[in-house]
Amino acid sequence: MGLGIWALVYQSLTISFINLLFVWIYSKWLPLLVFSWKSFKELGSYGSKLLLASLLSSLYENFTPLAIGKFYTPKELGYYNRGSELANYPSYTILSILQSVIFPLFSKIQDNDTRLIQLYRKYIKISSIPLVFFAILLASISKPLVILLLTDKWFDSIIYLQLLCFSVVFNHINTINLNLLQVKGRSDLFLKLEIIKKSISLIFLFVSLPFGITWICISRILYNHIAIIINTYYTGKLYNMGYISQVKDFIGYFGVALVSCIPAFIMSESHLPALIQVLGGFVLSSSIYILILRKDSYMREILVSVKEVLVNKIILSSHK
Repeated sequence: MGLGIWALVYQSLTISFINLLFVWIYSKWLPLLVFSWKSFKELGSYGSKLLLASLLSSLYENFTPLAIGKFYTPKELGYYNRGSELANYPSYTILSILQSVIFPLFSKIQDNDTRLIQLYRKYIKISSIPLVFFAILLASISKPLVILLLTDKWFDSIIYLQLLCFSVVFNHINTINLNLLQVKGRSDLFLKLEIIKKSISLIFLFVSLPFGITWICISRILYNHIAIIINTYYTGKLYNMGYISQVKDFIGYFGVALVSCIPAFIMSESHLPALIQVLGGFVLSSSIYILILRKDSYMREILVSVKEVLVNKIILSSHK
């Protein structure tokens, strides 16, 4: 309608408003014009540290594009932003669903460390199966996918997308480790970790900035893996479950995903149409991944859940 970039601003505001309406309608809850100092004091010491950690994380996430925009051209910043958005999409989507399930479960058993660790290790494996695979698959088919969805104009964003996929591949490990600190009420450690990690990440950013955006993406890969070591250090002290023991829970899926996605990468370098490369690579690599992990109990659990969802949808559709 001729609004240009402002259309995206209005879209964002509209989405937030509609989401708010649905929350009020379905939860049957409306805010009241009352304020409780008692509740504020009880929750403030815990929540304020999480708020500061969240603000620090948001500042960092926005600082990298600002730095790139300062030292490089708007076009190069656009390539980086597009690659970052696509790389984070699978991880963000799946993690947002898991977060709504995992944190309440952890909170219910926060005083039972044995059960908490068992549940944690289960969800690390269950979340690793799809997240690690989709991150590596996205890196493998990024060339035809970008050409298909965004056209050749965004070709230069492909290398950034591929590198950033390996940056976010283990994001869920960091997220679930931080959940373990939250359920124990250790928001002080949560904030401390964010300060340490973001200080390290800024050092990486400033060191890599003069060498180009590709090196900035590589520094993100290094930082995210250092973040795993830092996060698991504290959960290791609290639960006797450090970096090495946690790596053993997910590194196998990473290896299987790498092997499974080789055909998708080879296909993406062929002269087939982009759509065939994307669909063919997805089907071929997914089939290999499932075949290799067919005897894994957690993979079977996921497949059974997916099957139940599909069957329920088919039944509902037939009744309609």
